[in-house]
Amino acid sequence: MVIAAEGFAAQAVSLHVEHGQGREYSAVLQGEGQPRAVRMTSDRIEIDEQVFFALNKATIQPASFALLDQVAASILAHPDVSRVRIEGHTDDQGPSAFNTKLSQQRADAVRAYLERKGVDPSRLTSVGFGSSKPLRAGDDEAAHEANRRVEFHLES
Repeated sequence: MVIAAEGFAAQAVSLHVEHGQGREYSAVLQGEGQPRAVRMTSDRIEIDEQVFFALNKATIQPASFALLDQVAASILAHPDVSRVRIEGHTDDQGPSAFNTKLSQQRADAVRAYLERKGVDPSRLTSVGFGSSKPLRAGDDEAAHEANRRVEFHLES
């Protein structure tokens, strides 16, 4: 279910209702004047927050659920976007093969999360780049943190 109103950020919600049963849900929509963590541009979905995972795992931390809910809502609110490529990236700490595998698993985990929120699987692809596309050079924690990321690119 997508909850949307003009002037507000859309919200994607997944509810399971058994036959013959009802379910209530309440939502607070975020207004245009308030800061958003997710913006759709012509070629990507920009996120202001990081997607957090368990250390050295592809388990998405609950702190990132609201952010990914906004990503799902943005995709669902734009049926004109035919495909979104989810990219996983890591820092350069640890073996390259491990980082490439981990980044792929994390991109796959985000794809699965978005599918559970109602995004059609045919609209999503995922790829892991490991540490091959750093945003920031350096061997300090700020560089490592910047390079550990998930990106969303729009494909035509």
